[in-house]
Amino acid sequence: MRAAYLFGAILLATGLFFIPAVEIQIESPQLDEGVMETKEEEPLSLIFAGDIMLGRNVQLLGERYGEDYPFEKVKDLLGQYDIVVGNLEGPIVLGAPRTMSYSFKFAFPTSSPGVLKAAGFNLLSLANNHTVDFGSRGYEETVARLSEEGINSFGHPISGDAFYVRRLEQNGKNLAFFGYNATYPSFKKDQTLSDVAAERISSSDELIFIFMHWGEEYSSSSNAFQKQLGRELVDAGATAVIGSHPHVVQEFEIYKNRPIFYSLGNFIFDQYFSEETQEGLMVSMKIFETKIVYEFLPIVSVKSQPANIESAFEAEWFGGFIRRSGIVPASYEGGFELPL
Repeated sequence: MRAAYLFGAILLATGLFFIPAVEIQIESPQLDEGVMETKEEEPLSLIFAGDIMLGRNVQLLGERYGEDYPFEKVKDLLGQYDIVVGNLEGPIVLGAPRTMSYSFKFAFPTSSPGVLKAAGFNLLSLANNHTVDFGSRGYEETVARLSEEGINSFGHPISGDAFYVRRLEQNGKNLAFFGYNATYPSFKKDQTLSDVAAERISSSDELIFIFMHWGEEYSSSSNAFQKQLGRELVDAGATAVIGSHPHVVQEFEIYKNRPIFYSLGNFIFDQYFSEETQEGLMVSMKIFETKIVYEFLPIVSVKSQPANIESAFEAEWFGGFIRRSGIVPASYEGGFELPL
């Protein structure tokens, strides 16, 4: 029997560097008959996706090719994870008028929760600038319709109240999901940091994930506000910070052994006017007892249908993402691990 050992990321004061994975093959002794082999730890697995918009041209494509059309090339991948998280960029409202092309007031078909569930999603952030496009009633209806399909939600476009935090217990691990929309003047930074810090104090072993709606649209780099807030969220107790809203992928960084993914870009959208808006990033996390293993899963979308690029550097844009994040592309092995 052979065991493989992977040497991961090295963090230096000057930045983050990765060394190539080194596989050491060790010959294990033959087990005596009747001696049980120790079972490998089964991790809790999560995957995060970016912005999901199911109106406008996405709805038209679903009507033409089938409602599951946008998810056809990724649903098998998503189905491999225990928790599948995304940012639902709009409300699901009965009787709402169809969202016309180029309209910025979104409404999604009432069949959307079933489609999302079939694609693998079981947790969605509603903390963005569109889920109140049809007011508080539209938001509440969206929460209810998702819940009917067994999809949990978290976050609110305007309120940062603790009521909108989603706490889960799975595989013996406690998790909390916070969603905040920093694109509205109603966002209260100090209260947000205080709430996250209080959560950390109340449960020291809890895994705290923050889904932030922030940043400048169509900018491939995070701004000063994002950087400062992202690091302050880590200081307050966040396990990981995940960003959305720019509609393009932004860089990531590791701060105090905690990752900040500034923007995952679009996942399902109909912004066909540039390559960047049709490129996205999924981030998977495998949570073990003492560490989290992270992996980047780049996607390229054609007519609102994303597909995972199995060989990351087949997507030319991915090399740019790695470089913007301060990593030498030739040394990147597809993922990294950090201690809990």
